[in-house]
Amino acid sequence: MTVKDMLCGLARAGGQALHSLSTAATEVLRHADFQEPEETDLERYTRETRDFYTKSPNGDGRYDLDPNGVRDSL
Repeated sequence: MTVKDMLCGLARAGGQALHSLSTAATEVLRHADFQEPEETDLERYTRETRDFYTKSPNGDGRYDLDPNGVRDSL
């Protein structure tokens, strides 16, 4: 066995190891559940609408009435 044969064998073994490592990394990334940290426009609109209604004095979006039913603005 010559030095050239030995180096070719090492290169082939290194290539196979790198291939198996990249295959395993691809599988891990494929099964990982990455969440987008930014909310979409629809999610923001839904949150703002829900907050508008739930944070109103009556809990139903009526800002012109206080909880006792008296009009604040005429």
